[in-house]
Amino acid sequence: MDYEKQDTTPAAEVAAAEASADSTAAQTGTDTSQAEAPFRLTVKYNHEYRDLDEDSAKQYAQKGMRYDAISGTYDRFKAIASGRGLTVEQLADKIVQDEESALYKDLLDKASGNEDIAKQLLEVEKSKRASMYESAKAKEAQAEEDAEKALTERIASEFAAIQKERGYKSITEIPREVVESALKGKPLLDALLVYEHNLAAQKREAEARAKSSSGRIEGNDSEPSSVNDAFMAGLNR
Repeated sequence: MDYEKQDTTPAAEVAAAEASADSTAAQTGTDTSQAEAPFRLTVKYNHEYRDLDEDSAKQYAQKGMRYDAISGTYDRFKAIASGRGLTVEQLADKIVQDEESALYKDLLDKASGNEDIAKQLLEVEKSKRASMYESAKAKEAQAEEDAEKALTERIASEFAAIQKERGYKSITEIPREVVESALKGKPLLDALLVYEHNLAAQKREAEARAKSSSGRIEGNDSEPSSVNDAFMAGLNR
């Protein structure tokens, strides 16, 4: 994901709207708290501390998510490397060297022992493999871009389907929590219904506590029906 490009996803629109609202509140005097300090995240890596701004933190977070996806494979390579008294980097170098040596030997046999021809063929083969790698990387990046675009289009389509009925003018009016849930794969309407259900439940609990503290509990009228609970449990799956 390229964080240097302008992010136009629904999540970014929500963030922008919240930032605009905070700015407006500050200008009109509705928020008298001190100005928010610039984002800074201090991390420790290789016994060194680094201060990251927001863009850098996002980039490292993305890299961290990718590491999570391959951590199991990395651990297996680390176990093999440790068994050979090597680091993972040294093991990787050895694999590359062994692969290149085996390839050169095969090409040398095909060249009837002519080393000059074998070396030329080796360079051609290495160039071809490098091109294949770059092509695979490009396809992976394109797949990620296509997936992000498809996700954005899906959420936009789902928003359009409920916009008129719900009276929304912009997706930025939808709570950020709902949009983030939709970005993780949940249908927008389902995420919105779950949010509204939880909000109503919190309101009922607050009212019940208020009645309890005042000694005026009257029945259990605010308890949701079992049918409603079962329906919302289905949405939460």
